[in-house]
Parts: sequence; C-alpha cells; structure tokens
Amino acid sequence: MSEVYFNIKVISNKVGLSSDIILECLEEGLISPCKEENGPLFDQQTIDRLLKIKRLKEDLGVNLAGIDIILRLCAKIEELNKRIDELEKALGRENKEEIFESQKRIKSTINSSEPIEFIKVIGVIEDD
Repeated sequence: MSEVYFNIKVISNKVGLSSDIILECLEEGLISPCKEENGPLFDQQTIDRLLKIKRLKEDLGVNLAGIDIILRLCAKIEELNKRIDELEKALGRENKEEIFESQKRIKSTINSSEPIEFIKVIGVIEDD
C-alpha cells in the first residue's frame, strides 16, 4: 500500500491551522516534509503532529519554542517507556529462571526430608 501525501493547503484544511502557521512550524523544524513535489508534501504522521501542535498552541497558549521542547520531551518519554518495557520483560525472564531454580531447590529439599533445610530454602529462617 502506497503512502498518501498532502500539500500545505490540504493539511491546513484538515488540521484547522493557517498555512502561515504550518509554514512557521516547517521553518522552526517542528515538522518536516516527506517529499518535495511542487512544494512540500506531508504524511498522516505530520497531520497527527500538527494536531498536537494546534492543541498546545490554541488550547494551552504555548508558543512554538515551548511546543518544540514539549514535543521533544514527549518523544523522550515514549522512548524511555519502551526501554522500561524491554527491561521489565528481561527481568521477567530472569525472575522466571530464578523462580524455577528456587522450585528445584525446594523440591530437592522436600525430597531429602530435612525440615530445617527446607525452612532455610524457602527463606523462613536464615543459615547459621
């Protein structure tokens, strides 16, 4: 499926921002064209980004410099959240391995029929 691109006039109508503001966003580096054919062309991701910019500008009164900082921080937060998810998955695997090893030790201790060793293995009392 091929990507659909929009010119500034179409984006202006879709987003509800003037062409001047969109051009200002382009000049400030808040958006980037995906293609250049008789002017800059943008994709759906740019439209989504411009909707965020519109909300920050119109609803919250943030200027373009502030919007740039906010969008960068949001991107960083998203990146960090992905990293946290990766680490949680990795820890989950390690914890599963640790639990499996603990289960093996507990079964082994139960089978050896030494109650004090069993209590030590499950962590109720500590080793001397």
